[in-house]
Amino acid sequence: VNDQKQTVTFDMYFKIKWYEPRVHINTTSVKWIEQALMIDEEYYLSLPLEYMDKLWVPDSEIYALDQYKLHNVLRPLASFRVNEEKLMRYLARVKVVVSCQMNFENYPFDSQTCDYRQGSFYNTKDVVDCNATYSYEKRKQRHLQYTVKIVDLPPDHRPYEIFGQQWATCGFQMVFERSKTQIFCQVYLPCALLVLSLIHISEP
Repeated sequence: VNDQKQTVTFDMYFKIKWYEPRVHINTTSVKWIEQALMIDEEYYLSLPLEYMDKLWVPDSEIYALDQYKLHNVLRPLASFRVNEEKLMRYLARVKVVVSCQMNFENYPFDSQTCDYRQGSFYNTKDVVDCNATYSYEKRKQRHLQYTVKIVDLPPDHRPYEIFGQQWATCGFQMVFERSKTQIFCQVYLPCALLVLSLIHISEP
């Protein structure tokens, strides 16, 4: 969490699935039998990432996005798969930076709320709808001056209307509560010790 830039940065596994009715899957082929893997409780066949250039993919937009970076180690850390139900599955390890409007009037007893919202850039809700799930392991959280809580997006943050048309969004909400212990150790305790030392020095 960057208070000065008012941004939130996090590493995540970005997974998106969509239905593509135009593909044909032959589950009796040798390739499917030998290479299909059980993932997300379904069998998926791996496809080259270049195939995404030849297929329809969701025109996804991340709102208030500052940076989206795909991790690379020799090659992009991403996979593209399809199952027998013609469900396409894209998974990537990414770094995401989103802008967040913060209010510091109650500092150092403030809390901040930031949304991660994603939806279609071109298509309205009647064409592209979405829903999202997430998982978060608190034990892997980096040392921050905030405690982090991940919750569902409020209902009024999901669909929105522009020009009389509905647009779907999905994602999650991040709630940051500033740690009182860290503030006490970094601000109040040093100030108290400084005042006590000045009092001691000024005594005759």
